[in-house]
Amino acid sequence: MEAEFGDEISFVWRNFPVITARSPKAAEAAQCAGDQGQLWEYHDYLYESDGGIALDALRSAAGAIGLDTDQFNSCLDSGTHEDYVRSDQRLSVEAGIRGTPSFMVEGQIVANPTFATLVNAVRAAQEAQ
Repeated sequence: MEAEFGDEISFVWRNFPVITARSPKAAEAAQCAGDQGQLWEYHDYLYESDGGIALDALRSAAGAIGLDTDQFNSCLDSGTHEDYVRSDQRLSVEAGIRGTPSFMVEGQIVANPTFATLVNAVRAAQEAQ
């Protein structure tokens, strides 16, 4: 999207951990990685690897991308980001989001779009302003 629109739009990530019962802990783990400045690296590693999202796999992923594993494990074990992840999910449900991937473009839900569909939704929102 950045290549298409530059700084004309902003992208805000919200956690919506609904795929499995383990998804909320994986979302917390990504936030713990974010505490070390590597949320997206961790996110990408989880999605690109076949290690799953069991607790041991979440810990292993942290080491694989070079995080301070003591800090990461402490964060994950303490539930530091549990309320944040739950809040994101609650806000998403209240907004009408029902699955992933979903996007909100000027208050309109764009669910499971192709890249072209998402670009068209953004362009339509820009034209409506």
